Amino acid sequence: NVKGSGLTLVGARGECGNTRRVEMWSLIAPATGVHNVVVTLNLPGATGTLGVVVGAITFTGADQTSPLRPFVSSDGSAGTPASLNVPSGLNEMVIDTLATGGNQTITLGPSQVAQWNLQSLTSLANPDVRGTGSTRAGAPSVPLSETFRGTSNWSLGALSVTPLQADVGVTI
Repeated sequence: NVKGSGLTLVGARGECGNTRRVEMWSLIAPATGVHNVVVTLNLPGATGTLGVVVGAITFTGADQTSPLRPFVSSDGSAGTPASLNVPSGLNEMVIDTLATGGNQTITLGPSQVAQWNLQSLTSLANPDVRGTGSTRAGAPSVPLSETFRGTSNWSLGALSVTPLQADVGVTI
């Protein structure tokens, strides 16, 4: 949360094996400045290893009434490539996030710009989850893809950020 402001869940997707899940959250018009993002997990009955990766990004110049197009997502298993087509528009910015096995090396698709690429620290030798985030300029339909070696279940979520005027800026 930002200065005690709760985030709003935009969308979530877990794959059929329930081992990888992505969630995207938002906060319109947060206070300016540097702030911590605090994540609290509430997982009643959860057992076994739990790896979590959190990435955050700030967009400036986004529409303050309806800044986000609908969340879209996909999932897969056993090494199938992660891909998704995202509805967007000119002057918009698409953001995606992928959850897969922590020991994977992720290769982003063409024109995607990496924003984060992190793994959980459950074990440095065999981390539980890797989370990546990327952005790409908007267009009427934006194809996103991430490929990785080996086999892992995965979940991918994305959305498009709409501008207030002509441009959206990105800061990490």
